[in-house]
Amino acid sequence: MNFKYKIARYLCGTLQTSDISFTKRNAAENCINGQVNPQQWFILKLGGLKDICARAVKKYGKESQKRMAIEETSELINALMKETRGRVTDADIITEIADVQIMMEQLSIIYGYEEVARERERKLERLVARITNG
Repeated sequence: MNFKYKIARYLCGTLQTSDISFTKRNAAENCINGQVNPQQWFILKLGGLKDICARAVKKYGKESQKRMAIEETSELINALMKETRGRVTDADIITEIADVQIMMEQLSIIYGYEEVARERERKLERLVARITNG
């Protein structure tokens, strides 16, 4: 598995810290050499998406982050509705999707990360069955 792929998987939360064979020093060197951008290195240093989102929940509180999730999902809904009228760009929608994904990660932490992961897997298995069975 190449370095950039490992970083991408780690940042997406699908690769655990123990699976990473490079040191922080090597990651910093790769950052300097242009293989990882500084923002990715900072995320890696903090511990990845799950850890960053857990810190946000701890800092701002569960109720505040629940309200923020409602706000971000409504912004995505509005952007998708405006797209039908040609009033937003793909970049606008991509931004809103990213915001919603970050908030969904925080909601997973609030309501039970493992439970959400199990339910997501169950739903994906059901979707695969529907896709493959016509």
